[in-house]
Amino acid sequence: MLSIPFGIALQNILLLVATLVMFGKVSPFKLVQSFTTFKLKDPLFLSPAFWSLLFVSWLVFSSMINPQNRVENYAQYALGYLFWIFFPPFFASIYGALSSQEVRRMVRFISIILIIWSLVALSQFAFGWRVLGSEFVFEDHFRPRGFYSHPLSLAYAAFLLWPAAVLCLFNFRSHWEAWLSALALFIIILLSQSRMVQIVSMFLLILNIVWTLQGRKRIYSMVGILLTLLVLAFTTNPISERFKNTFSEQGLDRNAAGYADDRIAFWSAHWEMIKERPFVGHGWKLNTSYRLPYYSKIGLKDFSKPYEAHNMFIQILANGGILGLLIFLLWAFSFLRNIYYFRTHNLTWTIAWQTFIFFAATSLTQNSFQDASVRSVFVIFCTNLYLFCNFKNRKSCSVWPALTKPPGLRGGRSIVEGRRV
Repeated sequence: MLSIPFGIALQNILLLVATLVMFGKVSPFKLVQSFTTFKLKDPLFLSPAFWSLLFVSWLVFSSMINPQNRVENYAQYALGYLFWIFFPPFFASIYGALSSQEVRRMVRFISIILIIWSLVALSQFAFGWRVLGSEFVFEDHFRPRGFYSHPLSLAYAAFLLWPAAVLCLFNFRSHWEAWLSALALFIIILLSQSRMVQIVSMFLLILNIVWTLQGRKRIYSMVGILLTLLVLAFTTNPISERFKNTFSEQGLDRNAAGYADDRIAFWSAHWEMIKERPFVGHGWKLNTSYRLPYYSKIGLKDFSKPYEAHNMFIQILANGGILGLLIFLLWAFSFLRNIYYFRTHNLTWTIAWQTFIFFAATSLTQNSFQDASVRSVFVIFCTNLYLFCNFKNRKSCSVWPALTKPPGLRGGRSIVEGRRV
């Protein structure tokens, strides 16, 4: 969790350190066992590690059989996905499900990290600073990015923790860590100014208010959200200006002639790629020079922004074809299956499915999984979900309720207890 606020370089270093520490505690048998859903008698196809390894191998294969794609170093790309393949199952196979005391310590540690993270974003918003190499650079009209390379990386990384923060807030309302964690992530998402992430975050918050709360608590919460939106809409601030410009005649992202939005041009160019190699894809390293002919096909030869797809699923289709996307979806299914069957409590499952579904929704306008910094946070998130699973049996050991007792409020639904409160 310590690596979340930092850029990909430090993230990889900290993940590597954690891996080396684990290697000193594991036997070769347990290492193999971690790749077969923690029980060797389980079929290999049920293991998420199997599908993630197959996904990376498939992209290598797609690159190798494409004569137009001259990838010189396959290991350079494959290593970027290495932690995604082995870190969650390896880590969980060693440490197993956390005790209630360990959960309490971890939650407090996470909340402190998120508070510091949000303070960094606030200071960047106020003073316009960022780290460029080894120097501090100050700019006007600066969108906070934390220690990441781009504001959108910050937004998507923060969103990965947003469902968990919202659900913990509604289930542990007497716990200060839940309030501060949710507030910290709200600040980061708001200041990052990613419109898609902000819209999906608000929808998820409203959904859980309607699902969890009833009576006056639901009304007060909805009024609070409405007042916040009104203040943002009718005051001069970067967030409201960004949304207004989206629907203005000039727009924010309208540089592609003949297209209502630049992202539609990105999708159209990549659709030309997909039609050319629909089943196996084009492989890795679809850089600017590789993409330019496809932008020319859609009449944008001199387009100033011949970017990647800006859609996780379209990008996977372009890289690995239909088979690559199928393998990726099978990984997601197998991972969620593990969480469902081996969860220590229902809240773990709720956090898992909400994060996966809504992260997929935000990824319709961004290459989120392909972003190395976001993918590192995703790996850490998946690892932490495994720490709330008991892979020895499917019997709930009720770790989450031990964190703190849900408040005895009337008229709502406790996701933790599975009863109305």
